Amino acid sequence: MTRRPPSNMQILFVTSEVPFPPDNGVRIVSYHAMRLMHEAGHQVHLMTLGGEGREDCSARLAQVAPLCASKPLAVPMPPRKRAAVALRSLVSNRMFFHERFWSNEFASLLRQRISDLSPHVVHLDTVGMAQYVECVPLQVGAVASINDSYTLTLENLLKAERYSGVEKLLRKIQLRQSRRFESSVYPNFGAVHTMTQVDADYLTNMNPAIRPFVIPNGVDEELSAVASVTQGQTDVIFIGELAGNNLKSLQRFLELAWRRIRREQPKLTLHVIGRHGDAARQVCELANSIGGVVFRGYVADLAEAMAVAGIAIVPLDKNCGLINKAIQSMACGHAIVTLESGIAGMPAAADGVNCVAVDSLQSMADAIIALATSKDRLTRIQQAAAATAAAKYSWNSRQRSYEHMYESAWAVANHREVSVAVRPVTLAEAKHPSIK
Repeated sequence: MTRRPPSNMQILFVTSEVPFPPDNGVRIVSYHAMRLMHEAGHQVHLMTLGGEGREDCSARLAQVAPLCASKPLAVPMPPRKRAAVALRSLVSNRMFFHERFWSNEFASLLRQRISDLSPHVVHLDTVGMAQYVECVPLQVGAVASINDSYTLTLENLLKAERYSGVEKLLRKIQLRQSRRFESSVYPNFGAVHTMTQVDADYLTNMNPAIRPFVIPNGVDEELSAVASVTQGQTDVIFIGELAGNNLKSLQRFLELAWRRIRREQPKLTLHVIGRHGDAARQVCELANSIGGVVFRGYVADLAEAMAVAGIAIVPLDKNCGLINKAIQSMACGHAIVTLESGIAGMPAAADGVNCVAVDSLQSMADAIIALATSKDRLTRIQQAAAATAAAKYSWNSRQRSYEHMYESAWAVANHREVSVAVRPVTLAEAKHPSIK
């Protein structure tokens, strides 16, 4: 028997942080999924880890409250030091993120929240929150919105020899933990949301019982208004919080590319947008020694900040997941210069047409210098980038895909078939929209 899912679904979003402002990879997904489902007429609810210690997140909760059919609930996490979490992870043989985000209090309150609301679907963001699927009754649809496979991410970083010594050993242990969790727990979800087909294929190869749904992120419409300002500009921009792989990638770019760019094009400026703390001090000192770098820190108005440049760099060597800064820069009409792996999850990206993809950081210097000295080619790529973002990365175009994902998760939990057919877009169609 085929039965349609409820036309007015109750969807409980369970998030690792308050999904506002939507300015990082986790918040962006949760916020826009909530917004799109609210605008589609579904009843949206939110339960979130409200930060550590005494952080006051009430102002941010107030920003998402209009999307919610009930009062958002934030449960603060007790402060946890990274070293202590890592030690507990080794002792328990559980993933670092699971030790980091597990709370008995939160689990108890989540069970009660589900009992009170009787949602059709529970949306759990990130691999760290996916462990709370044990709190979700079998008859309730469950979605794991993970962005990308953490197992694949670790696998790639280890292959690239990004770690050494004790850290390398710890990462290998984390890889085993992650593979065990993803292969055994993700099949319990009615849908596992990833950004790219690369991650979806990896997960199903790991366990064919996993049900991936590929829905890439979109971009905010106000970014497209910047394209008329950035056209023809040659200054360079990097966007991202200066921590972890972002920080390491920027450091290597400065050493291997920016130093040479400054010698040959001394008038160019590199604008670095994103939070940075003590961990970035060494990179800031390196940048100051080379010159031509402006650190602007966190900015509330991303569109205004993006307007200062015409070329964006994506120096991350990552062939899984979707790099948000890449599609945001395309929307702004930037000519993005990226490592080839940086667009692996973007089938609409075409080297030499709407971006420039290179095989090394040293080659990024060549590409940026070439763009800065060839205004006609630069402008063509900038215009094509903006057009691609407008055609392929509109948030509103994702509404039906998200809705179908939640319907499917509900259907799996209720042993039903979803009667609404949504034909998947093939990779060939994504690259060539004229194919039908």
